[in-house]
Order: sequence, then C-alpha cells, then structure tokens
Amino acid sequence: MEQRQRKNAVAPAHAEPQLCQINQHRVLVVDDDPCDRKLTARILERAGYEVVTAENGARGLRMLAEQDIQIVVSDWLMPTMNGLEFCETVRSIESVGFVYFIMVTGQGERERLSEAFDAGADDYLIKPYDSAEFLARVRAGGRIVELESRINQQRRDLCKANAEMSMLNGKLQELATTDAMTGLMNRRRAMEKLDELFGIAARYKLPLSCIMFDIDHFKGFNDTYGHAAGDAVLKVVAKTAADALRSTDVAARIGGEEFLIIAPNTKESDAESVAERLRKSIESLAVQYEEHTLRVNISLGVAGLSTGVQGAEHLVKLADDALYEAKNGGRNRTCVASSPTPKNTPEMQAI
Repeated sequence: MEQRQRKNAVAPAHAEPQLCQINQHRVLVVDDDPCDRKLTARILERAGYEVVTAENGARGLRMLAEQDIQIVVSDWLMPTMNGLEFCETVRSIESVGFVYFIMVTGQGERERLSEAFDAGADDYLIKPYDSAEFLARVRAGGRIVELESRINQQRRDLCKANAEMSMLNGKLQELATTDAMTGLMNRRRAMEKLDELFGIAARYKLPLSCIMFDIDHFKGFNDTYGHAAGDAVLKVVAKTAADALRSTDVAARIGGEEFLIIAPNTKESDAESVAERLRKSIESLAVQYEEHTLRVNISLGVAGLSTGVQGAEHLVKLADDALYEAKNGGRNRTCVASSPTPKNTPEMQAI
C-alpha cells in the first residue's frame, strides 16, 4: 500500500500555476523516485525557482556543500539515507547555514510528524498534495529564508559596527593617554598610573621612586635649527629613555621638554642609579638632523618614598625640586631629593 501511495505522491490535484517571474531562491528536491522528483522539479521551475535534484540524502548533503541552496524539499522514505536522517544531518552541520526544510511524507507517517520536527524540519506535506498548496508553502519558506538572511546581515553589520567602535574607542583612549610626539604616556595618564602605584606601595609597604628630567638648553635647538630639530631631539630622547627602562617602569612626557619616570618597587638609591645610566646614555647620543649633529644633555631629579612623601603629587614635587637643584647646580647631572648634593657633577656643557 505504501508503494501505491508513492506512485502518485506528487500528482497535482489542480492545474499547475502559470509561469511567474524568476525567483531568486534555489530549491533542492531530494526523492528516490525519479518520476516524483521530476514532477516536483517541474512544478517549481514553472513557478520561477531554480531547482537542483538528488536521489537520496547522502547525495543531497554533497549538493548542499557544493551549492548555495536556500530551500530543501525532501521525501521521508528513501534508501541509503532517509529524509529524517538527512534533516538531522543538515541541522548538525554549521557550515551549511540556514535552509528551510520541507518534509514530504505519506499518509502512513502522519502520526510520526513530531519526529520530523524534532529532527529540524520547518514544514511538511502529506502525499498526494495540491501543487498550489505546495508552492504556497515553498513561498512561505522563501519569506523565512529572506527574513533569516536579513537578520544575519544585521548581525554581521552590528558585529562590524561593534568592532569598528571598539577600534575607535581604542584609538580615542590611546589619544587621550598618549603623547602624540613621543609615543610615551601623557601627563594625565602618568599621574593616574602614579596614583595607582602609590596606593599599592603604601598598602604593601613597597618602595616607589620617581625621576623627573628635562633636556638642557632645549630652547637653543628650536632657536638655532628650528622646531623640527627640537622635535627630533624629543623623539630620540624619549626612545632612549623607554629603551633604557625595565618593563615595569613607566615613562611619560609631562611638559614641553620635561619627562617623568615612575619606578615601582624601586628604592631611591636604585632609582638614582637608573637616572645616572639614563643621563650617560643621553649624553653619548649624536642626534642627526639634516647636516647637523646635535649633542644632548639632560638634568634629573630623583625622589622616593623614603623622603616621607604624603602622596603622589608630593612625590612628583620632590623629584621636580631635585631636578631644579640639578639645573641650578650646572645641568647634566642627577640630584636626589633626600640628598640635594649632586651625586655626579661633570663640567657644565653648553649646547
């Protein structure tokens, strides 16, 4: 009896609809009966659909992998891989994407329709079916495919917009916290970082030091060679300072030619050694600008928690006071806040 039902399974009850405008959806018809397969394809093609066919579920899977298919019309009873297994497999393969799945079944499987929906079917037809109803269900599937496509596009657009916004926010954050000339932290971000590190040092009784330094006779570079020369000097000094520090240290440009180094977990005496190494590194530089070789010196002030500071701003002020002591003492030298006498007193070098 089941076989007799299948012989006239897709014979239309009414005249086939007239040819309509081309439909953009591609339909896969899967049926092991060549007559039913051909008749179903013919109905769809006359309605403007592009149709591809397969004789079983296994072949249908290969076609889904190879072609862009939006709607599947599959018979239930087939050899090799039946419609239920086919549907379950389609839903388990993420790369296939969304397809609208219509299961076609005989009267004998009506009571098993829940299995089809559990397997992932979107709709069903019971043989023999009316061709007009069949096309109406396919059109309904097409509308759902289009809606799913729009939703997915909106998701992609939203993900793209979120990624662009995240990138923009990152750039804005970088602009807000970075000195554009040197690439170092700017004053605002450096002071935020110092507040954070000061709190940690105070809580856990850890050492913390700051080094303030500026470029000696910096105005002379601008006045003699132009501001582009001054910019070149700033960049070289900033890079030299950044390269000379440990990964835990923080370097920032906090003013025109003024820089701040924050040295966490560092005693004042050790910070003084860091400052001296940096001073000597800068002193050995030969900055090339056009046909000129520019020699650069810096003066430095060091302050640490051992000086009894009351807060981050106070620590910076002590380092700044030590810097001015170094300036007043002849430049190109390092002074420590708790010990104003310069630890290194080379002869003053005019630039």
